[in-house]
Amino acid sequence: MNIVCLDGKYLPEDQATIPINDRGFLFGDGLFTTILVRDGRPFFLKAHIKQLLRQCAELKITPPQIHEEAISTLIEKNQATSGSWRLKIVITAGNGPERALPSREFGHLLLTLTPYTPPPEKPLELAVYPHPIDHSHARIKSLAFLNRFTVMEYAHEQGADDAITQSADGVLLESAFGNLFWIYEGTIYTPDPALPLYFGVTLSEFLKQTELPVRYGRWKVDEIPEEGSLFRTNSLTLIRPIARIGDYHFKLGSTSGHKKKGLKAPFVL
Repeated sequence: MNIVCLDGKYLPEDQATIPINDRGFLFGDGLFTTILVRDGRPFFLKAHIKQLLRQCAELKITPPQIHEEAISTLIEKNQATSGSWRLKIVITAGNGPERALPSREFGHLLLTLTPYTPPPEKPLELAVYPHPIDHSHARIKSLAFLNRFTVMEYAHEQGADDAITQSADGVLLESAFGNLFWIYEGTIYTPDPALPLYFGVTLSEFLKQTELPVRYGRWKVDEIPEEGSLFRTNSLTLIRPIARIGDYHFKLGSTSGHKKKGLKAPFVL
């Protein structure tokens, strides 16, 4: 049985409990991040923690201290020093009765680690989610994740690997569980982080390491050049090429030649 860390205590997962009046349980009031651990090494751990703490500030949650040593101990206790694992860091917002988001102390800090089997290495086929997405917490990775499950369920119903979302005016945003970018004529294009989307750590870290210029903007799907190479990023599968979105097909390409010299990264393409 997997070992978790709840509020600094290590215990079997079936013994970890959170009160039923916790706002994370009742309202999805809280935050989380997911991190790939490969052969005992968490990818982009510092960046994930920094983003999590920043989002706590945005939701006016006084955050807990997240120690890298606690994560190292969790890896050791789960004997997760080989293979791929899914690390989750969850912060709940306590048990206050307010029907608003006042300044508040965090409730609980939960670290979980479970084995992870990556999906097959193949170009992705994406559907187009038919309903516009625009909500107030789109830029926050909150515990209220039902909207993203809805998008992914639609993708599965269409026989696709994922689905892209769009704003009310048809502007491309992201996928159910990832960001999008494409490379065309020596430039990287990606939706503007100011749009209602979650700008994830994997994309952010890749853009720091690329030698290509980056352009942020507002585009519709039919404005992506079919000669461009399109990719999806997320924390577990890192970067995967996209073969098509709906009826639009794209050139399959690689990112491996577009990183700054001397920098190491776990991107697999």
